[in-house]
Amino acid sequence: MTAFSATCRSQAERESDISVIIPVYNTAKYLPQCLDSVSAQSLAPLEIICVDDCSSDASREFLARRQETQPNLRIVDFPTRRGPGAARNAALELARGRYVAFLDSDDWWAPSYCLELRNLAEKTGADFVCCAASVYNDKTGRVCRRHQPRSLKNFSSAQAGLALRPGQVRDCFHKVPTEAWGKLFRKSFLDDNGLRFVADSKFEDVFFHCDIFAAMSTFAVLKKFLMFYRDQRSGSVMNASHGDCSDMIPVRAYLFDKLSAHGLLDKMAARFWGDTFGAFDDLLANAYDEYRETFYRLMLDFFKTRRPSRDLLAADALVRENFVLFQAPTYAEHDAAKNSQRGRWGCLWRKSVRAHKLEYKILNLSVVKIKSGGRNYFLGIRYK
Repeated sequence: MTAFSATCRSQAERESDISVIIPVYNTAKYLPQCLDSVSAQSLAPLEIICVDDCSSDASREFLARRQETQPNLRIVDFPTRRGPGAARNAALELARGRYVAFLDSDDWWAPSYCLELRNLAEKTGADFVCCAASVYNDKTGRVCRRHQPRSLKNFSSAQAGLALRPGQVRDCFHKVPTEAWGKLFRKSFLDDNGLRFVADSKFEDVFFHCDIFAAMSTFAVLKKFLMFYRDQRSGSVMNASHGDCSDMIPVRAYLFDKLSAHGLLDKMAARFWGDTFGAFDDLLANAYDEYRETFYRLMLDFFKTRRPSRDLLAADALVRENFVLFQAPTYAEHDAAKNSQRGRWGCLWRKSVRAHKLEYKILNLSVVKIKSGGRNYFLGIRYK
């Protein structure tokens, strides 16, 4: 083997067929750390596609300077703000890699992210693979590895590293993190199934996760912390005030319709409705006053065509009582009924088989997690 061929082989071993897609919006402060982490990969990506979503800070200027020294960086410009879903879709149409990895512009990777996930994808032949993610609190500067499901603690060591089918993993839909980041997808899997992001929702990851779940044959998990997710960042879409919460309505409706169409809802009905009621409680509690009544009316429309089954209502007191509360004709009546039943809720929880409670704060809401009959429930109650 000549020195030239050896050099070429060494370069080929370091390069991969991974397209990295990064939506960018006003994150000039964080872009250096994000792109440095991609450049430092032990398995260099084929290309990095950054889509600038009409940033008003120095993000675009930084990308231009970076491109001068990083030839595999491609830049797409949006003349108007379109959101991360549209940005990812535009990049997917340009991506040339066999694999696709999504990364938010304020997050970053460990150096072996691409190498280890690609090795697992090649080993298992899975439609996508995912790793554990550490949550970095931008306000405190601390890293937490206990956040589920991003920590993948819900998967056993025996399941890690194997090609898993959804039917093999109990409550699989809720155990796999909903975020697009922290995963490596086969590009052919996305293209063959027409899988793209909803462009006009801040919950685009949830829609995408539901479509992925319905289409996938196998997936694999790597229980290593190779991803750093920045939380509590000022200016982040997901950390902004809920304000107009109505965007959650089509999310839950889409999940209901998609899971029902694929015969999956019955297997996770109690969990689905527990999460739905919890999400609605959370959003109602944190909505601006001028949006709250409108949101509640949209919620009533949701329940006209989508409701728990009679069998579930008869068998599950927690789901039944929540559903009754959400039948009040106005938000004021709903809130009054809920306040009057706080003592009854405590009684229901104490009488639940294997019930235990864990209180913690989400925004301004105290959420109670209850395990009853082997199921987890998340129900919102404000203690003020």
